[in-house]
Amino acid sequence: MLTNLDELTINPELRADKAVQALSTRHTPMAVVENGEVLGLVAQADAMKWLLLHQAAP
Repeated sequence: MLTNLDELTINPELRADKAVQALSTRHTPMAVVENGEVLGLVAQADAMKWLLLHQAAP
């Protein structure tokens, strides 16, 4: 079975809110890939934590 790898990866420049949106369609982490090199894995919980820690103060 062949899989489109673009559906399993995200770019490190992707905004965290867009990453959460992409990750919400999956139940597994996605690979963070830049120039064909895997930099790491990110899960929806990771992106949500980042958003919570970096949200602007009221």
